Amino acid sequence: MKITALVENNSKHKDLLAEHGISFLIEADNKKILFDTGATDTLLKNAKQLGVDLTAIDCIALSHGHYDHVGGLEYMSDKIVYVHPDIFIPKYDKEDGKYEYAGFPHEKNHYEEKNRIEFIEINDSLQLTENIKLHVDFKKPPVTSFCLKVDDDYMPDLFFDELALSIDTPLGLVVITGCAHSGIINFIDKVIEDNKKTNIYALLGGFHLAGLNDEETKAIADQINLYKINKVGISHCTGNKLAQYLVGSEVFAFNGGDKVSSLY
Repeated sequence: MKITALVENNSKHKDLLAEHGISFLIEADNKKILFDTGATDTLLKNAKQLGVDLTAIDCIALSHGHYDHVGGLEYMSDKIVYVHPDIFIPKYDKEDGKYEYAGFPHEKNHYEEKNRIEFIEINDSLQLTENIKLHVDFKKPPVTSFCLKVDDDYMPDLFFDELALSIDTPLGLVVITGCAHSGIINFIDKVIEDNKKTNIYALLGGFHLAGLNDEETKAIADQINLYKINKVGISHCTGNKLAQYLVGSEVFAFNGGDKVSSLY
């Protein structure tokens, strides 16, 4: 198994671009799965630098409908893409009383017609391969500034479109998230519920903790510590406070170009 950060907010590799976004290449069970696509064509440029053939991708999973996770889909073609059906509802961020669009650059039919994308919409968690699952239906809606626009009205975004991915390995579950707007603990619990296994070996991705204060971050870290996770790879929207409160885990920044391989 190998997981490569193709797009991330930061990169220690001088030949790679960084942007506010995330895209992971997951290679497991003889499959190549792209988890999110970043915001722009950075995905293409970094893949070329890393020697990654994006035409060999078996499928794509989009964690939710924000531009920094789906924008790079414009540069992919002839792919199967797994999404929750709510992902296409227009997304906005409310800042200083103004609504800023934050969703897909194009409507669904643009990708289907121009890029020959086949969207597979899932309302329930899905067994993707023998050891890989996609997880949806997180039970605890978040409180955020993000909104959905429905019939010219704005309403709170409860992120029903969010999904996560897990890989069942001999050492435990590997959990991969995009932003975890619905709460990283909620995500972990859902993965445990769906897999009927409690051992989380690695947790990778964005946890959406960047805007929290120290007390709030520590409270979430204390909960994460209870799972006794071996490796925690922090990316994208996690923020820089969490690491100092995690105990008993190998914590590392999972930046652009970084690889996690041979976990077991």
